[in-house]
Amino acid sequence: MSILQPTLPRGLVIETYRGCNFRCSHCNVPVASKSSAGPMSQSIFEALSPILSVVDEVGYDNFGEPTMNPLLVEFIRCQKDLNCRSRARFNSNMSLISEDYACQLLEAGLDELQASIDAASVSLFSAIRVGGELSGTLQRIKMLAKLAATLKPGTFSLSACFVAHSQNIQELPVVARRLASIGITALYVNGLEPYRLEYSAKVLWRRKESRQVAYEIFQETRKWASAHNFKLYLPSLLPKTNAVCLLPQNTMTVSFDGEVSPCFLLAMESPIFPLSGRLLIRPRVIFGNVASSSPLDIWTSVPYVQFRTSAAKQGGGDLATCHLCLQRQGLICMSATGAPSIQHFEQNDDRG
Repeated sequence: MSILQPTLPRGLVIETYRGCNFRCSHCNVPVASKSSAGPMSQSIFEALSPILSVVDEVGYDNFGEPTMNPLLVEFIRCQKDLNCRSRARFNSNMSLISEDYACQLLEAGLDELQASIDAASVSLFSAIRVGGELSGTLQRIKMLAKLAATLKPGTFSLSACFVAHSQNIQELPVVARRLASIGITALYVNGLEPYRLEYSAKVLWRRKESRQVAYEIFQETRKWASAHNFKLYLPSLLPKTNAVCLLPQNTMTVSFDGEVSPCFLLAMESPIFPLSGRLLIRPRVIFGNVASSSPLDIWTSVPYVQFRTSAAKQGGGDLATCHLCLQRQGLICMSATGAPSIQHFEQNDDRG
């Protein structure tokens, strides 16, 4: 059963691979379960053709390292054949990107690659990105920037993502400067979503003292970025309690197994420690599987439309899954507005 839904998704998140060759301490990606990890198949990807033909952008990441799927280059090439105006992008730890593979990605039509880098010092990088190595990551970024300048001059974006918390926030200004020097043009700073109790104490937004430190570092980094034409996107340091969320209205998320979710965070069951500090289990929310149903039929189904409508209301309407969402509250997502003013801290600090 479906109802008329004139608007189509503007974006598509394709979980090319669930799982990772790193074991980052702050991540919730499954590492061992064969029943809940693996690559997206060719048949699942081909089932997405009706959506691929109409969206503006496709992201090939979610809960995993996309370059672990040997079909990734072919997926991007197929997307561009179906819809040459759409953008292709993904986030990567960079570990599997050789020069030859980078050429294949660029020639297939990749428009943006976002490199994950959470520290400027060797020891801290290795402690956070378990399995990674700083110098190798920086070398591969430089290599990709050089290739892009030759193969896709002026049309390829090389950005980076920094997951900020109390362990690494002091290194943010150095990270930004170093990345700019090797070809990165934009840095997306994400707040930490605590999946483990020990990380609940490391988030930047829980205590006034950590917010104050982060605010000052954000201001320093923003001032430098503005002076050097470097794009910097920062999370909020205080929750936006009545915020609306248009992510489900604009984007469809498809897991490696073909399951369709209204939000990338709802594509996998996860333990979280939100503002209250108590453990909650965020459920996986599924509206169908593209292996057995058309993605357009799933998008226009009554339950999916109702979810999107509620999600767009302040605070998430009647959706329990959205009421405590840190993404909705701006605490883990990046925004162009950055940190609130210091007066905002003083006037709204009620959590000690």
